[in-house]
Formats: sequence, C-alpha cells, structure tokens
Amino acid sequence: MEKRYRLYDNLISWSLFLIAALTYFLSMQSSVSWWDCGEFISTTYKLEVPHAPGNPTFQLIGRIFTLFAFGDATKVALMVNAMSALCSAFTILFLFKTITLLAKKIILRNKNDMTSGNMLAIFGAGIIGSLVYTFSDTFWFSAVEGEVYAMSSFFTAVVFWVMLKWEEEADKPYAMRWIILNAFLIGLAIGVHLLNLLTIPALAYIYYYRKFELRSWKGWLMTGIISVALIGIILWIIIPWTVEWAGYFDLFFVNSIGLPFNYGAFIFFILLGGVLLFGIIYSEKRKKVLLNTIILSVTFLLIGYSSFFSIVVRANETLPINMNEPSDPMGMVSYLNRDQYISQPLVYGQYYSTPGLDYENGKQQYYKKAVEDPNTGKKKYEYVASGFKNGTVIYPSEGCTLFPRMWSNEAHHVSEYKAWGGEPQQRKTYQTLDGKRESFHTPTFGQNLKFFFNYHVGHMYLRYFMWNFSGRQNNVEGHGEISNGNWITGFDFIDGPRVGVQSDLPPSLQNDANNRYYLLPLILGLIGIFFALNKNLSVTWIVFLLFFMTGLAIVIYLNQTPLQPRERDYAYAGSFYAFAIWIGFSVLAIYNYLRNKINEKLAATLVTVVLLSAPILMLAQNWDDHDRSDNFGAHDYGINYLNSCPPNAILFTVGDNDTYPLWYAQEVEGIRSDVRVINYGLSAGTWYANMAMHKINDSEKLPFTLSIDDYQKGVNDYIYLYNSSEMTVSLKDGIDFVRDKKNQRTLSDGTRLSWLPTNNFYIPVNKEELLNSGLTSLEELELVEDTITIQIKGRSVLKNGLLFLDILSTNNWKRPICFTSPLTIRELTDLSPYIHLTGFAYQLLPFKAEGYIPGYGGIRIDTAYEFFTNKYMNGAFEKPHVSLDRESYRQTDMTKQHLYRLAQALIAKNDLERAKKVLIKMFECFPNDKITYLPGDQFILAFIEYCFQVKADALALEIAHTYLENAKQEISYFNRQTQSVQQSYKNTISKNVSNLSMLGHLMKDYGHPSFEADIISFLKML
Repeated sequence: MEKRYRLYDNLISWSLFLIAALTYFLSMQSSVSWWDCGEFISTTYKLEVPHAPGNPTFQLIGRIFTLFAFGDATKVALMVNAMSALCSAFTILFLFKTITLLAKKIILRNKNDMTSGNMLAIFGAGIIGSLVYTFSDTFWFSAVEGEVYAMSSFFTAVVFWVMLKWEEEADKPYAMRWIILNAFLIGLAIGVHLLNLLTIPALAYIYYYRKFELRSWKGWLMTGIISVALIGIILWIIIPWTVEWAGYFDLFFVNSIGLPFNYGAFIFFILLGGVLLFGIIYSEKRKKVLLNTIILSVTFLLIGYSSFFSIVVRANETLPINMNEPSDPMGMVSYLNRDQYISQPLVYGQYYSTPGLDYENGKQQYYKKAVEDPNTGKKKYEYVASGFKNGTVIYPSEGCTLFPRMWSNEAHHVSEYKAWGGEPQQRKTYQTLDGKRESFHTPTFGQNLKFFFNYHVGHMYLRYFMWNFSGRQNNVEGHGEISNGNWITGFDFIDGPRVGVQSDLPPSLQNDANNRYYLLPLILGLIGIFFALNKNLSVTWIVFLLFFMTGLAIVIYLNQTPLQPRERDYAYAGSFYAFAIWIGFSVLAIYNYLRNKINEKLAATLVTVVLLSAPILMLAQNWDDHDRSDNFGAHDYGINYLNSCPPNAILFTVGDNDTYPLWYAQEVEGIRSDVRVINYGLSAGTWYANMAMHKINDSEKLPFTLSIDDYQKGVNDYIYLYNSSEMTVSLKDGIDFVRDKKNQRTLSDGTRLSWLPTNNFYIPVNKEELLNSGLTSLEELELVEDTITIQIKGRSVLKNGLLFLDILSTNNWKRPICFTSPLTIRELTDLSPYIHLTGFAYQLLPFKAEGYIPGYGGIRIDTAYEFFTNKYMNGAFEKPHVSLDRESYRQTDMTKQHLYRLAQALIAKNDLERAKKVLIKMFECFPNDKITYLPGDQFILAFIEYCFQVKADALALEIAHTYLENAKQEISYFNRQTQSVQQSYKNTISKNVSNLSMLGHLMKDYGHPSFEADIISFLKML
C-alpha cells in the first residue's frame, strides 16, 4: 500500500503542477507589468542593482531564464514571467504534498489504517486545497508577472514541505540533512524576499512535536520564544552584522593600516569561514550532534545568503540602474537595512499629533573616496565620514503609547486616522526643552486600537482574505468607501446592505474583477479548521502559526499608514496558502462523516468530485481579470513616454509607474536609450547623481556644475534659502554660490551648511544655441523670451531639487528637458507656463505654452498631434479579449485627458479636420465596452460637444445615447438599493443628475431638443 501511495502521490502532484503551469502560461503577462516588474526584469536581464534590500537569488535565476529568449529582447520579460509561472506551479506541487503529509497525520492513527478509502480521501484533500489555491485571486496575480512574490511563495512551500520530510525521517540516520537543507533554502530565500523567515515558528513546532513525546506548557512556550528569537537573530544579527562587521574591518584596514579597498572585508570573511570550519570539526570530533547541526545550518544559511555578493560586485560597475550603489561593505549595510526608507514605530512610539522635542542623529555614515597620499603622491581609496543616517525625533512621553498604530503626522494620513478612529479625545500637557508647558490633543488608546482593528486588521488583511475565499467587488483601490475594493459573497441579501446588490450591476459599475465564490472556499476552510482541531491539535497549531505569521503578524509589523498607493494583498499570500491547507482538510471532514454511512471509496470519490465545484467556480470567475495574455499596457505606455521626447532628452519622472516601464524599454529592448530618465524622488540619493555624471547607454553624461562630492550622503541634504523679493540672480550664479565652500555658514554645533541668498532666479536664453540644438523652430523663435524666472518655494531646497536646478542651470538649453507630469517639481517651483505637452511627456521651453492651464502647463500642438496619430501605442486594450487592469485604466484616463487637451487646442485654432481625427482616435482606442462612458465623467460631455463642433454629428449622437443609457441604468440601480447604500452614493447620484441636465442643454443647443426632452422625462421619474 505504501508503494502504491507514493506512486499516486507523485502522479497526482505532477498532474496538479501541469494544470497550474498550463493555467499560468496561458494567462501570464505578455510583456512587462506595472510597479516593480519593470525594475526587476531590467536588473535581472543585465544583473544590475535593484532597490533595497535587493533580490539577488531572483536575479541570478531569472538571468538564466532570460537566456531562453535566444537574443530576442522583446521576449525577455515573457521569460521572466514564465519563471514566476513555473515557481507558482511548483508551489502548487509542494502544497499538494504538504496537505497529504498533514492529512495522513490527521486521519491515520497508524500505518495500518491506510485503506483505499483513506488514501483517496487524503489525495482528495490535496487536490481540492491545491486547486483552490491555484485559482485564488492573490496567488494567481503574482504567478503571471516578473515579481519576487511567486518565487517567495515557492520557497515558503518548499521549506515547509522539507521540514515535514524531516519529520517523516527523523529517526533515520542523516535525517538532519533536511534541516541543513532548509537552512540553505532560507538563506537563498533571503535573496528573494524576507517573507520566508516567517515560516520559522511553524518549522520549530514541527521539530518540537516530533522530538518531544513528553510535552509541557514550558516546552511549548520555550519553542515559541526560541523560534521568534531565531527570526530576530537572522533578521537583525546575521543579515546585517555579517556585512556590518565586514565594513568595520574594511574601515580599519583601509583607514588605519592603509590596505587597498575591500581587503578588510576579505580578511573578515576568511576569519568567519575559519571559525565556522573549526566549529564543524570540533563538534564532529566531540560527537556533539546538536551543535554540529546548528553550526552547519548557520554555515549553509550564510552560503545561501552569499548571493548578495553579486550585488556588491555589480554595484562597482557603472550601471544604468545602480540603486543605492552598495559597492562596499559600508554601503551594503545601509542597503540591507533600507536606510533610505522611513521607519515606523512598532512597540512604543508617538501619536500623529505628538509634537517633537528634539532630534538625535543616527549612526555616522561613510563613503569611499579617492584621496592623495601626501607622502607618496599616489591616490588610494579611503573611507570618509559624511554626516549621519536616519536620525530619531524625540517625543514627550505624554504623547507616546505602547503599540502605536496612528503615528504619521502627514496631513493626508492624519485625516484618515480621524476618519477610521475618530477625532482625538485626549488633551495632554508636556514640558518643552526650555521649561515651558504646552498642550496638544491626542487619540485615546481605545481609538488607537479601533484604528488597528478597523484599518489594519479589517481593511488591510481580512478584506484581502475575503477576496480570495468569498469574492471581490472590483479591482479599484479601496480606501474604505463602499464602491471600491470590497469583498463580496455573491448573495444579494448579504452584499446588498453592505455594498449594493451585485447581481444586476449597471455597465458603469461592471468590472472584470467582480468575482463571486458564494462563500464556498471560506466555508470549506472553516470546516477543515474545526475538523483538524478535533482530530490533531499539533497539526492545527502548526498550520495556524504559518497562517498567522504570514498574515496578521505582517500587518502588525508593517504598521502601515492609510492611503496606500496600491493594494497590498500580495504580501499575505503565505497566509492564504495556509488557509488552503485547511480547505483541503474539509475533504477529510466530510469524508469522515460519510464513510460511516456509505462505502469508504465511494465517499472519498464523491466528496472530492462534489468539492471540485469550488476551484472550478473560482477558475470561471477569475479567468477574465487574471488573463493577461496580450496585455501590453505597461510596455506600450513606457514607450509612449520615451517617444514623446525629442532626441537626447532629459526626462524627469516622479513615480514607479512612469519610471520602471521606461527603464525596461531602454535596458531590455533598447528603445530610445538616448533619453536620460531621472526619477525626481530617487535623485535625492548620492548614487543617482553618480549615475547622472556618467554616460549611460546612448545618453551622454548630464550637465553639472557641482561635483559628486557635493551630492554625498550628509552633504547638501538641505540648501537653506534667504527669501528675498528684492534680489534676483542668475541660477548659474546661485549654483556657483553653493559650490564655493567659502559661502557656507557654521552652526553652533560646528556643522557647515550651504545656503542661497535669495529664492528668486532667472535663466538667460541663448536663442542661437536654442535654434542650433533644434529645441525651437524659426517660427517659434520670435516667441522665445530673453530670460525665464524661477521662484523657489519654501525655506530650503532638498538634494533632488538641487540636482534639478544644477542640471537646469548648467544645461543652457542644449538638451531638451522633459517631464512625465508638470507636477513633478511642484514642491520646488512652478514652471508650468513654460511646460508644453508633446504627447505623453511635457517639454520645458523658454516661451509661453498654448492652451495653458495653471499648474498643468500648455500644449505644443503639432508635436502632440504627430505623436498621437503616428507614434501612440495603446497596449492592445481595444481588443475585446484583453482585460483592462486597474493601473492601465488609470493610464488610459490620463491619455483621454491628453487627447481632450489636444482636441480643445485644435478647435481653438479652428483646425477642425485634425481635431476630428483626434476625437475619432480617442473613441477607437477607448470604446464604451472597454472604458465605460461613466455618467460622472465630464470629459465625455466635452468630447460630445467637440464632436458637434468638428461636424462629427453622428459620432456625437452615438456617444450621447450611450452616455445617457449608462446614466439611466446607474441611477436606476442606485434607486433600487437600500437607504444606506443610496446615502453612500449620494454625491455620485447628484453629480449624475447634474451631468444629465448639462447633456440635455448641450443637445438642445446643437439641434436635438427631443434628446433633452427624453432626459427631462427621465429625471422627473426619479
């Protein structure tokens, strides 16, 4: 029976692997995706340096997969996506094997209990649990794109299964090899994502329950403490300290002894290897098995972790993407610790309204610099101190609390804290440093917990959990409103009072991600939990630990602020993996009930076949919104930005999704590599200035007046301004003023700071240079101003603002300067009168823009028209089978705004023929059945009017009828809902009624009074 069991176990597990692989291969993204995928695929392809804390294991394995593109750069992203698909399919294979191993422990009292019925039930449990997870919302999403979460899930599945294999063979010789293997796998997994460390408590209890037959509360509790301590040791000692001590060794040997750079780090690792080797030999000779296992485990963990050496090696090269430039041990420590990110309080800290008392510097920072030896005259590398890394604000204890959840003082976060937790209800008094007594309002601890349970637990975890096992409303980011991002069931009597009836949604509210599972997976999981509780507490506890540590424990640790820029369900895939195990156990529960009433084999087969309805339902519901084949949204939109720029342009971007797809296009496919992409937010880092000062691909180094030393860590982090309305100087003189160290001011603590004597600057315009560089035509030359003025906002300039001003002043109109948004530099200055829309991008030119909108710039009509008629790429979204993901939807909305402005500008110039072509293009690219003409969208009203103005009456009437029908269906839908739902949509209903009235007046003005009468008649019925 055992031999037959193993045969079937392998056959079924590999069959499930093939089902999962086929599903993911058929639905995987055809090219690059949004968010970090563009960055990860680019850095994988050329083994460059991604953002901290790095993912070298992912990169090294991914690089192998890119070789299967066989030189076709357009297939590189597809190969990395295929790697994620394979990792995910293997995750399903190991999930099946994990469920069956645990199911045996639950249903079998001993090996003799392995009857045919029990075997079928065990396999049924594995099949149902695995298939539910295969088609689950969160896991499927990560499975089809080039991100780290698919590979991270794979490592989670493998290490959990490996520990169960050890449990099976614990009494055999060499069984400890499984534990040592797990240490190696965890080390490798660190090079993918740190999430894998959260499996350690579950692994520890597998060891405890297997090794100790006599169990006690003391032993049980100690196992938990030790397991959490192991996470801490790996996370806060092994990961940073191995590199940090290498840095200290290097600092000593370079600065004190004079050895070449990196020799100190090399000596440290030789010593570390020697200590570990001595420990292995010693423990083996003395027959200390446990000590030997511990040392071997640490050794193999470090071997796996050593993949990070590739980051250091590559960071020493001049790379197009070299984020944080961790080219030496000191830089690597900062990289691993994610020093550039703001840290949040975890155990004890301030409320959002607590005033700061003082500021305490962090650790001293160092950077490597070539200096000349005064004795030999030769240059050598030396570590030089350069300020301090993230300091700490000191708050009065009266405004601090244990378990602080409402901590950020940013205005938009504060408003959300109040919305979720209520207005602050406590008044506190504290003493300032100068002895004064001040007061402030702060939330109560009860409000703090209310926010935690409502937002962190409810909104940022349970909502995602229910997406996967109950149903999902849509793929629009939810921030607590009833219209977006909620979980649903599919039962109107449950969904109706909460978020509105989902069975008859109007077109304006329909969404491919409206998925209804009718609570079936959730109910099965609950059945499995209670059955496991009743049958085997140890198995239940182990699975619960995996469930909790990869779910709610992450929620507690992250302590996220409200208004996250994207949904974060991908972080909790491990928790949903654990719940899928319980779903598998539901087969055992129902089988256990039925086998006393009918034949065992029939009961097992019947239960499995019936419960297959759950994964089949999920597959049917999820396919349309998870099928990303032929989706080129991120790919095409990245290229659109680049193709909107003139040759050799400098393009300033602002966020992930207007940066990473551009990196991909340049680094992988070699598209428009003459354009230098500068992420304005990231450019505050020294590494970014260093990149900008080198030639990258086909882009020459950028123009700078300041040197790289002026952009070092801790140098010129703030340039203070003397706000003077009476003094205006050239921007070049201002940058020269900063460069001259004689102008620095010395503070009381000895710190020297650069400053500027005014906030008003001008840039002279060399018209001849402007014409020679091709930035303007002869026709535009008469519009060019002699100078343009800049007024800096605020009291200081941050380092990224300094870099921008440096480039702007030094460039002298030789290279085009462009932006993905005119709002990129809004906190620094307002240049919008001189910013011209050229397609997707905006170009800075020294003359006022046509069609100017304050803060949003104007438009360069001919350039924009040429782009949208001949260069624009639409991501294949006009194709009926291509589903529109949320981020692509946002980008299409931006595109519609660009086309609206272009049509508006052309009509203003009475260029009706070209305006008509633009309008036709818009409706071809974004038809109603793909981008619904929303009743609340006033742009549609403007497009209808423009169609009339360019004599495209048939098109105007078609759009108007569609718009009206959408509005009628939406308003009628709202009127059928409960009072509470209607109240939530009150503003939407009011806006729809207002827009319909406007549409009626518009149609009457253009000779269609009957259309207005139809609208009036409908509105009277409300």
